[in-house]
Amino acid sequence: MHDHRRRIVARPETFDVYAENVVPLGLTFGEAELSAQTVDLLNFVHLNHSFCSFIPSRIGWSKAVDAAVTALIRAQQYRAGPCQESALQNYFVSYGKAIGLVSRLLESREQQLNDKMLLSVSILCLCDSASGQNPQAALTHATGVVAILRARPPTYKTSELARSIVYGTTELTFTMPCALGELSPFDEDRWRDLPPATAMTVSPHTFELRWISYRVLVRMPRLILAVRKLRFPDTPVTPEDISSTIAMANAVRQFEAKEPETKALHHVRVVKSKEPTSRAVVPYSFVYNNIEELAACLLYWQSRLHVIEVCMAIHRVCPVFLNAQEIEHFAKERLRMTTNIIMSWEWAHARPQFGVSTVSPLLVVWGALRTEKTFRGVPVAEIRAWVMERLPYVTGIWSSRLVAEELDTACEVFAGGPLRGFMVDCYRGDGDRWYAA
Repeated sequence: MHDHRRRIVARPETFDVYAENVVPLGLTFGEAELSAQTVDLLNFVHLNHSFCSFIPSRIGWSKAVDAAVTALIRAQQYRAGPCQESALQNYFVSYGKAIGLVSRLLESREQQLNDKMLLSVSILCLCDSASGQNPQAALTHATGVVAILRARPPTYKTSELARSIVYGTTELTFTMPCALGELSPFDEDRWRDLPPATAMTVSPHTFELRWISYRVLVRMPRLILAVRKLRFPDTPVTPEDISSTIAMANAVRQFEAKEPETKALHHVRVVKSKEPTSRAVVPYSFVYNNIEELAACLLYWQSRLHVIEVCMAIHRVCPVFLNAQEIEHFAKERLRMTTNIIMSWEWAHARPQFGVSTVSPLLVVWGALRTEKTFRGVPVAEIRAWVMERLPYVTGIWSSRLVAEELDTACEVFAGGPLRGFMVDCYRGDGDRWYAA
């Protein structure tokens, strides 16, 4: 007979650092089994570096959390298992139970804002992404996560878990606001310089890379809005518009992490590229020690390249903004970081995970090469073809729809260009035509 009594069960050593005083002292046998399954799942999909690292120590903490974790496990079983129909049915049953329990938490104002609610909804976002059944639901739940965080009063303590979840919302921190022409939801005093959760980072240099990247990306939507006003003004541009935009750009471009980046690269091994098409572009590729370092580096290079593209867009409107030396420095930095992203592709692509997005870095590579003719002796047309070949895989968009003009339009959005194209459509809820067969 199954013993449902609460027992003291040892938690995985790997996750002990994420335990806080709110964690229950013991687990039932069922909870211990769920915790073990969660550890296996996180190891398989390489999500150990994210807020999910907190989940094993939170099993038994809340029925809603446990139900959401169960649904996430069922989602992965559906994706990986041979019996698709029954696995999908099991997932829908678990997902429905989790939704019901989360709905109950909404009935209490205190429960609406606590970390149990925050973690439950965050896990539901992963369920939506992992199952592939309703991509729009993932965006809805992610928006809910942001709403919970912003609804908390200023006196509300931001826990390590909450900080890790904030750092897992890059899409809503940066990408979505840019596509919709809005400010970042975290572009406020209490969020703007929030440091990452210390328990999530495996080294001081990854901590610094993540922190710098976050501070840049939170500020960028505001700057991009200002640049768009200079480039496509509805009303006459005033000297104050120009000076305020330049001031913002100068402030943002000061966020650099040269020493942490150097330390991170010292931990990376360089090997010969395996893919024939990659070898033609970059003969060598990076091998990282872990996903956490990959994620920190990709985010940093992506954020810096966005800064460079926006600064160059300002310079085209206001030629006195940058001098020749600054332009040359940006060109060298752009070449180096573009190369680093391409050299990271093979290692990132080989991992069966959904914790690190390669979509934005690939788009940044595309945008960085738009004005170039060659890339390290290789015609830029070959590099762009390399990017074009990989984007349908990581976006799910049919390759016949991802033509060069659409990618150019998407990159322009991040440089203060017109709000149009596939990315804008997807965030406005009009993205079906990009995915339909």
